[in-house]
Amino acid sequence: MNKSVLFVTKKMPIENGRSIYAENIYESLVVDGVDREICLLPFKIFSTGNFFLLRILSALLLIPSMWIPSLSVRKQFLTTIREKTVDKQYSHIILDHMQLWWLIIPLKRRLPESRIVLVSHNLEFKAKWSYLKYGNIFLKIGALVEVIPIFIWEVVCAFISDAVISINSQEQKFYSIIKKTKASFLIYPFVKTGSEDSLNRNVGNNLVLVGSYRYKAKEQNALWLVNTVMPEIHKYNSSITLNLIGRGITGEMKQSCMGKAYINIVGEVEDLEPWYKSAFAVIIPEKMGGGFKLKTLEAVRYRRPILIHKNAAEGTVFQHNTDWLVFETAEELVVSLTMLYNNPKRRKQLVHHSFSQLCKYHTVGAARSNMKQVLKLA
Repeated sequence: MNKSVLFVTKKMPIENGRSIYAENIYESLVVDGVDREICLLPFKIFSTGNFFLLRILSALLLIPSMWIPSLSVRKQFLTTIREKTVDKQYSHIILDHMQLWWLIIPLKRRLPESRIVLVSHNLEFKAKWSYLKYGNIFLKIGALVEVIPIFIWEVVCAFISDAVISINSQEQKFYSIIKKTKASFLIYPFVKTGSEDSLNRNVGNNLVLVGSYRYKAKEQNALWLVNTVMPEIHKYNSSITLNLIGRGITGEMKQSCMGKAYINIVGEVEDLEPWYKSAFAVIIPEKMGGGFKLKTLEAVRYRRPILIHKNAAEGTVFQHNTDWLVFETAEELVVSLTMLYNNPKRRKQLVHHSFSQLCKYHTVGAARSNMKQVLKLA
């Protein structure tokens, strides 16, 4: 069979971070001798995950509720897949999310010669585990219910698929252990690099935090900065301002920011570039949850030094003290932040090395090289 790949992914709004990963993976399929096609599925895949009874049932069955599709969605998906495969055979079918696990068996029956490859955007059980460690009581309870089912099904998905494409080294190790002889492969997300003059720009007193705060974990991360870290920073230097950028600013966040002139609620913006370029540092405080990989690459792209929580720093090519500064406590963050503010030379050192890493690993060429491995060995 010729090398022909069907990439099954979700229709996503351009501002959604995962759409960037999907674009990167599809672009990495531009390999000599490979015929690629894309199959777009509706963005709203799972309409049943919010029902309380379903969440209880899914916990009893050890299946994550967010991974259970409705009957109408399942029928629609299978119809779409059949239309794509009625007159053509594919050597590989790439499913761009673990939540598409239920397509594996129908695809194996319909296309027995095709290799089914799953994409893991992040280890969901690891994200839930971080909620148990750092979350409030409600996040802890929710995580306790879901962490075991998610772990079980991530293992099951790895076994029943032919390969897993992972996007950081922790996932790669995890799936390589599970699959034993079936190795997983690392696909780094890549971004276009910013202009060189941004490294030498005169920056102000701004800090940047970017996120989608409608997710409870993101809100809690931001509140920790607002209530615990920034008051200490303000004692040191009253001119330093934290800009909160992103959609879903919650009422609790607005309430916590009241009376704090050193915190600026920006909200959703069309272009992040001006905000990054006006900042002397970027904070990535994701001690729980996910979604921080793109924030890392965005900050490096615009040549800004990064202060990142230990949990978010794991499983990347960037190193503490060389590419960025890692913290775990508020005290560590305050010390690192004040040091960077007073040391432009140190900021340039971090930025120069992290940008070199970006150009080395997070490129179209590197992604295509890794994808060649997948097409050959999956």
